[in-house]
Amino acid sequence: AVVLIVFLLLPRSGGEFKELVLPRWDLPLRMLLAAVFVYLVTGFANALGPQLSGLVAPFPVFGLIMSIFTHKQNGSAAALNHFRSYVSASAGYAVFFLIVGLGITTLGTGLTYSLALAAVTCLNGLTLYFLRKNPLVSAG
Repeated sequence: AVVLIVFLLLPRSGGEFKELVLPRWDLPLRMLLAAVFVYLVTGFANALGPQLSGLVAPFPVFGLIMSIFTHKQNGSAAALNHFRSYVSASAGYAVFFLIVGLGITTLGTGLTYSLALAAVTCLNGLTLYFLRKNPLVSAG
């Protein structure tokens, strides 16, 4: 529900797109920043505990890194499109880990991950269908 509310509250468009010109150092720097964040989260996991370290897990951190680079290199409109895509994909992320968290101890590994994968695939398919069918909701 929170993902849907955030998605609907985001502006539809804004700013201008810049021409994409990537410097040679772009990808190596992104990889280095992502690795540093993963190392820090892993290193502080015991001190932070499972709940807090889960909140700063690598997936949200990678989204932050991508948003910063996208905004700097391609402008605010591209960053907004990236963020809208990231928010819509977060629903699948949440559903996957909810199913794994609820089912792993009772259903077993194979069935739990199969159900989680099927749920995410269906959710992503529905999201894509909905976004293509409703251009007023989609980005740009």
